[in-house]
Amino acid sequence: MRAVWTLLCRSSSVDQSTNVLSVFEIVEEVHLQPVVGTVQAVPDGALLDHDLTLIALLARSADVPEQGDVILRLVTPKGEHVMGTMAVDLRNHKRFRLIARMNGIPFFGLGTYWFTLTDSRDKEIVRYDVEILETPHVQGVVAAQAR
Repeated sequence: MRAVWTLLCRSSSVDQSTNVLSVFEIVEEVHLQPVVGTVQAVPDGALLDHDLTLIALLARSADVPEQGDVILRLVTPKGEHVMGTMAVDLRNHKRFRLIARMNGIPFFGLGTYWFTLTDSRDKEIVRYDVEILETPHVQGVVAAQAR
């Protein structure tokens, strides 16, 4: 199994009659704006209130039907966290659209975070990075912003 493409976005929609995928607000960076103090004061493991969707188009490694589970992990500056396991079935189709919706991600400091998908043999299929950055306080702004 291999990845054709992968992206992280705020949301997506699949048209029921045409199966066309629409993607909204691709995320490359997450900017955190603290109300007071700094983001560094946020405790490890606190959930960043961001709706995020990881979408990966997966395909057969060769033109041979295959199936299996993939594990979604989040690698943070302080370690690795399993986010879930999903079944991928490439027996009847050559490609599979994996859509993983998340209501937030755990915060473990500023820096680069990687979303990875691995197969049951722990072979990495996808590695997608996103930067978590601190934006200086702006009066009246309390929410995190994705870019």
